[in-house]
Amino acid sequence: MLKVLQVGRPAKKIQLCSPQAVFNLMKPLQFADREQMFVLHLDTGKYLIGKELIAVGKLDSAIIHPREVFKAAVVNNSHSIICVHNHPTGDPTPSENDRDITTRLRAVGELLGIPLVDHIIIGAGKYISIF
Repeated sequence: MLKVLQVGRPAKKIQLCSPQAVFNLMKPLQFADREQMFVLHLDTGKYLIGKELIAVGKLDSAIIHPREVFKAAVVNNSHSIICVHNHPTGDPTPSENDRDITTRLRAVGELLGIPLVDHIIIGAGKYISIF
């Protein structure tokens, strides 16, 4: 079932022009006990227009498929997206799987005309941008 957690402009405009801005928005994710993957939908000015939880996994993985990542992005008329997920271990170092899915999502985004502008991994008090 398609559930976008937030649609339309938030009361306070949030511009996501840097990994730090994404971390500030998604900081509570560092306390999650399982991996969670969110997609942030952006307009042409990189303002947040939607936030969607697309996967909840286990301690060290979550199954991600490009179809799930881009489904709401198409419906929401997103100009671009940012993917964000956490590592419950606290270490945000990207795994090989993180790098592989990022490469796939980037390619799909190019085909759809909805670019993946970043993929942020959040750990305990820190983050890493795969880009």
